[in-house]
Amino acid sequence: LSKAKQIEFSRESIRARRCPSPDSIADCVPKKAHIRTATSISSKEEREEEEGEVCVDGNTPSSNDEGIASPLRHREQQRQKGGAGVDFVEILSATGRKQTPSPPSTASGQLRQPDATSNANAPASIWHRTLLPDTENVTLQMMGDEWPIFETQENGGGSAFVIKLVKFILLTFALIALVHSVVSRYFDDRDQSLTMAQIVKFDGDNIVRDCVVFFVVGRMWRQCGVDHMAFVGTALLANVYFESQNYMGFLQHSLTLYEMNCTWPWELWVFVSVLIPAVAVMVAAHVVRAYRTRVLVMKLIELALCVLFFMAPMMSSNYFHLHHWYGGWLLGMHANFDTWWSRFAMAWCFGMYVNGIAVYGRDPVLTCEYAYFRTVDMRCPYVSCYLEALRHPENETDVVEMIPVDWRNCSSTDYIP
Repeated sequence: LSKAKQIEFSRESIRARRCPSPDSIADCVPKKAHIRTATSISSKEEREEEEGEVCVDGNTPSSNDEGIASPLRHREQQRQKGGAGVDFVEILSATGRKQTPSPPSTASGQLRQPDATSNANAPASIWHRTLLPDTENVTLQMMGDEWPIFETQENGGGSAFVIKLVKFILLTFALIALVHSVVSRYFDDRDQSLTMAQIVKFDGDNIVRDCVVFFVVGRMWRQCGVDHMAFVGTALLANVYFESQNYMGFLQHSLTLYEMNCTWPWELWVFVSVLIPAVAVMVAAHVVRAYRTRVLVMKLIELALCVLFFMAPMMSSNYFHLHHWYGGWLLGMHANFDTWWSRFAMAWCFGMYVNGIAVYGRDPVLTCEYAYFRTVDMRCPYVSCYLEALRHPENETDVVEMIPVDWRNCSSTDYIP
C-alpha cells in the first residue's frame, strides 16, 4: 500500500475499535496521541447548575455557555448509557484535532441502537414539547425529486437554525396579535387608535429585525425551539403582569427624567426600591455564571457593543424615552445561559417586548424627534405650514414649536416625550 493509503487505513482502524475500559485507552490509539475524556476535562464549576433541557422532537439542545457545559453533559449521558467503556474519545494528533465518538453499547459490550423514545418519556418533556419540530433538511417532493425549502450545509445539516428563526418570528407576530386582541377588548390604557394592521404595515419590518438580533445574540438556535410551554407561558405571564398595572395607579408612569423628578409618587419609589435588588440578583447570577464558564469577557464585549450600537447614539437626546418594548428587547437577549432561571428571564423580557408593541405600538425611542426628522427630511407637504410659521413668526400664525420639556423644571408646559 502507498503511504497515504496506510495512514487512511490506520485512521479507519482507530475509528472502528472499541475501548473496553478507561484503563485500556492506550491500546486503541497511537502512543504519541494525546487523549482526553469527558471526565478528565470537566470541573466542579462547569458541572454545577446543569439542569438540562429535554427536546422531545429528537434534537439535543446545545448549551448557551459557549460550548462548555452542554458537551460535557452530553458526553456524561452517553457514558452512562453505554455502561462499561469510554464512549467518547478525543484524539489530538500532530495533524490536527479529531473527535471520534464510539458507538453506544450495553454493559456487556455489545453495540446498542439509540433509543429514539427516551427523550419523549422524560418527566419534564411537556414543558419543552415544541408545537412544530425543528426538523433538518426540509424538502418538497416535486417532479420525482426532492427540492430543499431551506438551505443546508454540505453535510446535510444547518436548516434547523433557519427553521427556529422563522418559527420565532412567526411566534412573535402571533403573540403580538393575541395580546393586542385581548387588550383592545378589555383595557382602556392603550393606544386606542392603534390597529394590528397598522402594526404590521408600519412596524413589521422593524419587528423582524428585532427578532433576528434577539435570536442571534440570545443564542436561541441552541435551544429546543421557542414554541413550547416553558417559553410561551412565561411570556404570557409577563403580559398578565403588565396589564395588571392598570389596577395600580401608582404604576401609571413612564421611565423618563421628567416624570421621575416631577410626577412619580412615593409608592412607585418604594416599588422600584424592591425591584432593583431583585434585578441586581439576576444580573449577578449571570455574571457569576459567565465567570465560572470563562465567557465573562465575551459577554461584556457583547453587552458593550449592543449599548454602543443600539443605545449610546440616542442617550444624549432630550427626547429619549425608554419604552418597555425597548428595555425588554435590549436586556432579554443577554439572558442566554442554558439554565432555567436565565431562560425564564429571557422569556419574561420577550413578553415585555410583546406587550409594549401590542398595547402601544413600536414607538421610536426618540419619540417626536424621530418623527420630526423623518417628516422634514422627506419634505412631507403637511409640515410645510408648521415650518413656514416658524420662519415667519411676524405672521402670528397659531403654532406651537416642538420643544422638549426641561426635566428640572416641573412647572414647564413644553412637550413631554
